[in-house]
Amino acid sequence: MYRCILSLLLFLSFSAFAEVTRSLKDFLQAANSAGYNILFSSALVRPYYQITFDKQSPITLEQIQTALTAYDLELKAAPNDSFLVVSTLLPEIVSPPESTLDNDSTIEEVVVNASAHQFQMMYINSSLSIDRENLSKKPAIANDALRVSSRLPGSANNGVSARSAIRGGRENEMLIMFNGMRLYDPFHLHQFNQLFSVIDSRSIDSIDILTGGFPVTYGDRLSGVTVLNTTPRGTVDDSKELGFGLYTASYLQTLSLDQHNLVISLRRSTIDLFLGAVEHDLGTPSFADMHIQYQFDIDQERTFQTNVLWFGDDLSINNSNNTESVDSTFSSFYTWLSYRREQDNGPTTETKVGFTAIKDDRKGFVNKPQMVTGSLADDQEFRVYNLEHTRKYNFGNSLLNVGASYRYLDAEYGFHSTLQIDPHFTNVSNFERSEIRQFKETELGHQLAAFVSYKHRLLQQLYVEAGARIDTQDYLSNGWSKQVTPRLNLLYRFSSAGELRIGVGKFSQSQGIHELDASDGIQFFQRPQKANHYVLSYKQSFSHLDLKIEAYRKITDEPEFYFENLADPLSIMPELQVERTQVDPSRVAAKGIELSVSGDWRGNEFWLNYTRAEVKETVNGSRVRRSSDQKHAANIGWSRQFRDWQMAVESTYHSGWPTTQLTLNASGNAEQTVRNDRRLSHYLTVDVKGTRQWKLNHSKLRVEIGVTNLFNRNNVIGTEYNMANGVLKNSDRKALPIAPFIDLFYSF
Repeated sequence: MYRCILSLLLFLSFSAFAEVTRSLKDFLQAANSAGYNILFSSALVRPYYQITFDKQSPITLEQIQTALTAYDLELKAAPNDSFLVVSTLLPEIVSPPESTLDNDSTIEEVVVNASAHQFQMMYINSSLSIDRENLSKKPAIANDALRVSSRLPGSANNGVSARSAIRGGRENEMLIMFNGMRLYDPFHLHQFNQLFSVIDSRSIDSIDILTGGFPVTYGDRLSGVTVLNTTPRGTVDDSKELGFGLYTASYLQTLSLDQHNLVISLRRSTIDLFLGAVEHDLGTPSFADMHIQYQFDIDQERTFQTNVLWFGDDLSINNSNNTESVDSTFSSFYTWLSYRREQDNGPTTETKVGFTAIKDDRKGFVNKPQMVTGSLADDQEFRVYNLEHTRKYNFGNSLLNVGASYRYLDAEYGFHSTLQIDPHFTNVSNFERSEIRQFKETELGHQLAAFVSYKHRLLQQLYVEAGARIDTQDYLSNGWSKQVTPRLNLLYRFSSAGELRIGVGKFSQSQGIHELDASDGIQFFQRPQKANHYVLSYKQSFSHLDLKIEAYRKITDEPEFYFENLADPLSIMPELQVERTQVDPSRVAAKGIELSVSGDWRGNEFWLNYTRAEVKETVNGSRVRRSSDQKHAANIGWSRQFRDWQMAVESTYHSGWPTTQLTLNASGNAEQTVRNDRRLSHYLTVDVKGTRQWKLNHSKLRVEIGVTNLFNRNNVIGTEYNMANGVLKNSDRKALPIAPFIDLFYSF
């Protein structure tokens, strides 16, 4: 049986096909070259829509209409023997449809040949998407794209960080991809709650979030995938834009010349500039990032692209009462090359070669009298060399996708800490904490992965995607391990514009070479985690409304242990706190149901989502709520154009997160605590944003202004403890207070 499968794959690898795969835009332009006069808007004919057709057969109106029908479009007769492309769902609204993923995963395709055969490769797995237009409308500090995505159903966010957890998972269970490259911790000020993401939202065309049952093209993470897509091929315009705001200053340039496309994005923080103008003792946080993308279209089939991404932080910061201080420098460098070929008579292939270098240096101390004193020095360096190759075959009514990747990793760790915990608090932590820790080591590793995915239409409206993935790791200190994760997704499309999706599958996550818990005294890598996903989803589209309801269940039977602080999630030196604890669950179970509504009526755009969820860990035989468990969560928003101003209002709510209370007994000793035995008050915030643009002679001026937490609500997300005269004092840890943002952009 194995030989039969191998022979089939080898046969497919060298097969040739008669059809040509091109974008729908190119197909319509070819039709115009053949004598038709078809007018269309890029807002409806999206760059990532693709069709497959016989280039040797003449293009007919029937073929054109067949191609358009798959994307809910049609031809409408116009004057002077011309035709206009319009939407069949929302003819009065010109807006982009739901964004799709990159060309290698779940991109929609249609086959149109001489016999007018039609096949649709739709979203089979469940996904959420935000396009550039919606990104620019929604209020967020520094217009941060990942802050916007954190408000989607299933997300859990503490109200400070730009990073979120998905469906009961931990924050590191989310895979983040940018232009096909995996990013490791792509956040600024990552030692201070990861306040900002490192990608300028203006260079992002769309964000796709896969929160369950994602395809085998993505792996090595348990909970979900965030895919950041830049401007698609052929849509880059010549422009330059300078920006200056309360949080960042930026420069963005796009250039298109014949077959060459160039995008340059530069940013630096302005927080340090404003803080330097006032007296304070909080420190000086600063950051910067750079992204350069160059693409060369060799011919109609072949494309070469290179990317360079760098981001770094220089952080010196103290907490409000000067009991904690940290100095940190962080730098990440990525570069990758990709070569893509869409053959006229063969598969679509893509090869990527990349390199990543990360350097993270941190020094700090904590000094809480009568509780704890300590210091820490942590120096780490990581390098990743990666090679990937994928091949995609279109059989007319099915799609085969195969791929493999290899990563070589090396790391250097250097760690030293001192810790003195007052005897009254030595029983709070549940693991051994040495007064002096010192660790210096190097690590080498290899990661191999391979996948095969097959999509097929079984019936007129039933689609199936089946696949399997193999991930292996071989670290110098831990040896070799392997995970096999099969997955299955089904999609049934009803004639009433309804879609039913079912997804089941296995998922795995190995501990990355950059994720060793050295600062908590761990000097070995843990076994890979394994989880099962079960997803049931139904979506219904109406003339002005989209409704989606989705239920999920995720079971992790082999979770890894981790460390967290029982009460204070905002500590800048968490490893040195008295309430540091080790969580070693034998099982994690997450379940929930999500409801999403969005629409556009008479110029009013609105959206609403609600999630009822639960995530519990089994620890020592007892089921305990995970610290990110939120029973109820909701987000509601509204946007409208008022003459020259685009206005948006959005509100986010979730149940208070579980927490642990510290108390002293009659002897003055800290009581043994029950983890997460109570909840904080609920979280609620209201954000607003307004955008206006002025056209000048040969340039444009745009202002984006808004406020987050408009009513300055005290959203408590934790508790900080200190001793004063033998009495244990506590103070609330709060999410961001009222925070204005304003950005000026000058385009020329």
